[in-house]
Amino acid sequence: DMTMSVRRIIPRLMPLLFLCSCINDDMEPGSRHYGNTSVIRFIVGSEALQTRAAVETDGNTLVDNGFNVIADWKDDDSNSHEYINASVTYSGGSFSESGKDYYMPGSGSLDFYGYYIPAAAGLTATRTEAGEAPHIEVSDMLNSQYDVLVALKEGVQYDASGLIPFQFSHIFAGIYFTLDADNSLSGTIGNVTIANLSNSGTYTIGSGWGTLGSTIDYTVDYSATSTKEDALLVIPQGITSSNVVSIKFTPTGGEETTLTTVTTLPTSTLSPGYRYNFKLKVEKSGVSISSVSIDTWTPVDTSADSDFNQKKTI
Repeated sequence: DMTMSVRRIIPRLMPLLFLCSCINDDMEPGSRHYGNTSVIRFIVGSEALQTRAAVETDGNTLVDNGFNVIADWKDDDSNSHEYINASVTYSGGSFSESGKDYYMPGSGSLDFYGYYIPAAAGLTATRTEAGEAPHIEVSDMLNSQYDVLVALKEGVQYDASGLIPFQFSHIFAGIYFTLDADNSLSGTIGNVTIANLSNSGTYTIGSGWGTLGSTIDYTVDYSATSTKEDALLVIPQGITSSNVVSIKFTPTGGEETTLTTVTTLPTSTLSPGYRYNFKLKVEKSGVSISSVSIDTWTPVDTSADSDFNQKKTI
């Protein structure tokens, strides 16, 4: 009869019901949630796609190399779970992990951390648990000289498009020197030294630089830091009277000598994402900084024959 038929069918369905329950409870992070099919992809504005570092770039840094993404899902009880930890590459106008899809969750929200670190830089973005922003430890800025880009997008809720807009920014500042046209002495500059710059520190995505490490004197060839494209990368920091500048100068027909500034650099802070052009005025009494101009990194010609991942020679 009908009752006996139902009793025979139910035991056969139990394994299937159990299997479905396990799949819903133990879904891999980033997989389909609540039946949503909106695949997460990342888009970056044209300026960031052609971002200019203080080192030479080819204008297509992120398109050519991709970047890394960490995402945390905050559930309805505000508990954080790591949702994505992947390298994404460019294809068809957006970035995603090759061969794998991640889906928008149907509840809660997502916090996205993006970062690009050249492979040869020897730097990594790390953290100890979900919900903690990744941080980057820099131990020797003078000898690293690779630009690093980061992006943050917080509190993202379900969006049927699945598109996550990223705006990348630089974590370092840049310094370069040029000669004032109104010099009383003619000659050539061998190298430039900036005293007492912090050479190490920790950068946290979302909150910036923390306490900086010890200071050293930065000595670089003048010819290697005389254009904005060749700016010396430094950790952003405050400027004090201890940051004096000295140069090795050889006057025309004379012998090399060391000239030192007698005034503080004409800016109070070196900020991330900005390049500072200090104009040197050379006189018999020494060298002075006649002016400072500040600009942001800007898009570059995509046809330029250069390499973002190339360490700047200092």
